[in-house]
Amino acid sequence: MPEWTKLPPRLPGAVRSFLSALADDRSAPVDSFQTLFDASPLPLLVTTAEGGEIVDVNGIAEALTGYRRADLRGRSVFDFGLYRDPGDRRAQIDTIDAEPGLGREVRITTAHGEALHLLAHTSRLELDGHACFLTAFTNVTALARLDDGMLAAQRLEVAGKLSGGIAHEFNNLLTVMQGHIEALAEDAAGVPAVQARVEALERAVAQATRITSGLLTFSGHYPSTPSTIDLNAALDGLRSLVIGTLGETIEVTWQLRATPATVRIAQAHVAQVTLNLALNARDAMPDGGRLTLSTAYATAPDGPDAGAWVCLRVADTGHGMTDDVRRRAFEPFFTTKGPGRGTGLGLSICRGIAEQHGGRITVTSDRGRGTTVTLYLPWVEAVADDDAANAPPATASTTPAARASRIVLLVEDEADVRYVVGEILRRAGHTVHPADGLASAEAVLDALGHPIDVLLTDLVLPGGSGLEVARRVLTRQPGVPVLYMSGYAESVFGGSQPVDHLLQKPFTSRTLLAALDAACTR
Repeated sequence: MPEWTKLPPRLPGAVRSFLSALADDRSAPVDSFQTLFDASPLPLLVTTAEGGEIVDVNGIAEALTGYRRADLRGRSVFDFGLYRDPGDRRAQIDTIDAEPGLGREVRITTAHGEALHLLAHTSRLELDGHACFLTAFTNVTALARLDDGMLAAQRLEVAGKLSGGIAHEFNNLLTVMQGHIEALAEDAAGVPAVQARVEALERAVAQATRITSGLLTFSGHYPSTPSTIDLNAALDGLRSLVIGTLGETIEVTWQLRATPATVRIAQAHVAQVTLNLALNARDAMPDGGRLTLSTAYATAPDGPDAGAWVCLRVADTGHGMTDDVRRRAFEPFFTTKGPGRGTGLGLSICRGIAEQHGGRITVTSDRGRGTTVTLYLPWVEAVADDDAANAPPATASTTPAARASRIVLLVEDEADVRYVVGEILRRAGHTVHPADGLASAEAVLDALGHPIDVLLTDLVLPGGSGLEVARRVLTRQPGVPVLYMSGYAESVFGGSQPVDHLLQKPFTSRTLLAALDAACTR
């Protein structure tokens, strides 16, 4: 006997009479329809044409929505958001009659609270003289999430380019400030009141530098050449940025116990992973909580050698994840945040960074008790002679040691930057020939009549990039060392064309001179 004979007593009278009539009709068509209906691989819904009451659903629809068939029969399509109001339903029915094969998108919430994005195809059906609608659904939630994720990724890309341009301008300004502050520090020696003001300016510039580098790092546009670093030192340099990002309601604890925590990774990637995980933790603790960042030696997740790995653990006391969310946490574009609040890319980027450097990343979580994300990186021997250009900038002004005097072609389009960099070089005993771009650099070489010792050029220049300047200079003087400067260089080479020596703005005089020496001696 058809399933429709089992009639819940609370059904509205009209629907109950309709179903009773179908149940009393023992003809083959009803049985055949019921068999096809139940065997359909697509979720199916039968509703009355007149009022939109639900007549029946098949087993696939029960599984999809989480509602039992008995709970759905007799309820209205408006209860589940299939239509906004009767007017919307009438308009949709007119569309169905005009274009029978046309589908429409609907969104419903399951009995478990999950939002589903469905594609609905509806056609008219007559059962025992009663006008009905038969609707077949296709679950396109994953496709919709991917589409939303792609749009979010495009917005992130635009934001990254915008932030990169802003950071470039600010880094030029900070380079000027840093150079003049160092000169003031020397002039203020022995004058405590002036020294105190200079030190305050130094702290402000250092903080502004961390903000701009954090902006570039989070948008994924910071130079990312791997080097052997102390993970603890890299994390220590992120303290103010992490604390400022999380706000006052979250207590941050640092337990940097692995010593030495030497790993080979770009410092920018350490910052990117740490900031991504800190932001996720902040979202998991809307009412405040505690975030703990710790380092330790560990056995590789699948490896036998204890102590061969350094791990960074980021643990929060937030709401935690369900097992299903935890299993999907590293999927690109997967997010539990509402529209506009997350791209679903943060953890997948972290996993990509970990694997790029021969590491792993794992997540554990207890619902209501918090989440711990652990980044595993191979421990490496410390290397004493890593590139000076990759060393963190010094924060104190110091007079550089005596060094060889060199003839420097300085190419920088920003006049204030060109002046302060030239001043640093001259005070160190170098001879500086300034130029503001490609044409003026060639004019300087034409006028010199003798070779230069090193080219120092900005990467972003009007009328020809620093790469083009270097190409022209190397054509005229093969083998000349080249040191590039940049506040943001993606517009030149997109990070895909590596350069041997890149000095990130802003920089101190010590960092500049050390990078110049490194470029000339290798």
